[in-house]
Formats: sequence, C-alpha cells, structure tokens
Amino acid sequence: MEKVAKQEKKNQRFNQKKLISFLKSDRTILMICIGIAFIFWLITKLSYSYKDTIAIRLHYKMSDKKVFTYPPANELVVDIEGNGWDLLGHSFSSDEREINIEVAENEIRTISASSLNSKLRQILPGVSILSISPENLQIQTEDIAIKTIPVVLDQQIQLAPLHQFADSIVIRPRTIEIRGPASIIRNIHEWKTNVYMPDKKISKNIDVELRLSAHPNSNIICSTNKIRYQAAIEEITEKQIEVPVKILNAPDSLLLVILPKKVKVSCRVGLSDYQSLDSKDFSAIVDFKGINLDGQNSIRIIIDKQPEFVRQLTFLPKKATFIIRSIKDL
Repeated sequence: MEKVAKQEKKNQRFNQKKLISFLKSDRTILMICIGIAFIFWLITKLSYSYKDTIAIRLHYKMSDKKVFTYPPANELVVDIEGNGWDLLGHSFSSDEREINIEVAENEIRTISASSLNSKLRQILPGVSILSISPENLQIQTEDIAIKTIPVVLDQQIQLAPLHQFADSIVIRPRTIEIRGPASIIRNIHEWKTNVYMPDKKISKNIDVELRLSAHPNSNIICSTNKIRYQAAIEEITEKQIEVPVKILNAPDSLLLVILPKKVKVSCRVGLSDYQSLDSKDFSAIVDFKGINLDGQNSIRIIIDKQPEFVRQLTFLPKKATFIIRSIKDL
C-alpha cells in the first residue's frame, strides 16, 4: 500500500511539472493571447449597430363559418436595427414571434402595418423598427360556400401508329367538392387536372394518378387533390366487308336494276371489335329521289350507316349503273 501511495504522489508531481512546462511554452502563451484578443474583438464588434430582417407570423382569429375572399399576408417582414448584443439575442431566441389579429364577420378593411408597431415592439424589444412589409393588410371576409363540379382531364398525348382508345376514358372521381368564398365558388364550373404529357407515344393501357391544378386563390379547398386516369389502348387492323346496296325512292311504275349490287367496304377497326364487325353494321344506298332517269344511267352510292368505332372508311365503287324497265313490259 505504501508503495502504491508513493507511486501516485510521484505521478501527481510529474503531471504538475508537465502542466507548468506546457503553460510556460511560447505556443501556449500565444494561444492565450489570441483568445483574449478575440474576446475583446467580439465584445467590441457586438457593441456596434447592425441591421437585420426578421419575419413575424400573423394569426387571424375569425369565425369558422367565414373565410377570406382573398388570402391576406401570413407574415410581416420587418427590417430592424440594433447593437450586436440585442440582435444576437433575437437570433437565438426560442420565443414564438406571432401577432394575433381579431377579424369580425363580413369585415372589409385595410390594416396599416404601422398600426402594429406597438405589438412589434413587444416582440422585438431593444431594437429600432426601420420598415415593415407589406405596408397594408387587406381584410375581406364572406360566407363559406360548397359546390360539386366535374373534373376535366387535360391531356396532350399521342398514340403510337395503328393504335387507338379501346373504350371510353375513365376518371375517378369524376366530380369533386370545392369549398371556399361564395363569390369565387359561384364562378367555378369545372376543375382541370394538371397536363398529362408523356414523353413518348402511347401503345399500352394508361393507368396513372394525376394531381388537380391549383387555384390562384389558396382559400379554395378541394375534397381531393388527385384523380385516377385509366384508358385502354389497342391495336388497329384493317377489315374488308361486302355490303348490299339498297334502292330508295324508285318510281312505282319502273323496275330499276343496279350494278353492282354490293360495295366493298374497307375500314380500320380495333382488335376487340374485329370479329364482331359484319355487313349488318353498315348500310349502303342509292337514292333515286329527284334523279332525272332520262338524262343519266349512273347514280352515287352513299354509306348512310356505320359503327362509331370504325375509322378511315372507304368503299368501291362510288357509283352504280342502273337499267330501267317498265313493270308493264314484264
């Protein structure tokens, strides 16, 4: 035990000598001088006057049944001046910088920012207020309105060659509920999505989520801010069908024979409708109403019925020749 105690005293004396030696070294003395000089420099600098900018949040107290027609400023930007100590204190302060403003129902008024000086001085003691922005706060309240309107898809897409929409475009939801100031809501009749613009031509089914466009008035609130856009895309192929030609408005006393009796119809159709499409879906006619039978022997053929889903329909021939016979001669 005595040996241990002697060793500890010896180590302690050694450490003291080492510390004294370190403190007497030129490097240590230089570091201490620099530290003292820095403290004096900092004290001097913080005694000078400086300018700074601070944001003060605005909180409006109003009825839940009312809304601003247009959103007023939600903060004040205040330019201040003061010595470094005061500005440093404000920079590190954890206090909430907020001004409460009472708003009456159906109120229309302009609040001058300078009228808030007394409240600002309570929040920012020890500094001078140089300027406040904005200079005026425009306050206008009105009743809240709720309205249901349709969603309009804003798309700019190009389908790949020989492709088409197989069915109607699906938007979910098709309508949304909007809420906001009545004077603004009454003039809104639809709501567009953000533009859907793929970077390449579309050849596959579409199933994407689109956000709704934002309204300039942030007081307009939508029941949702996005929709689901779905569309089936299919390939197009060509189909040819022979369609009988019907005679309309032929004179009762005459027998009219037309040649050819059929036309060859060519059209483009989606693969989903290819098998079901047949001649019954088309109607080809020749109409003799108002036709001078003595002066001509041909008549124009018209396709007066075709499915809505066919594209680029053509047919041949475009005209039919006719032969006239009297029923009395038969």
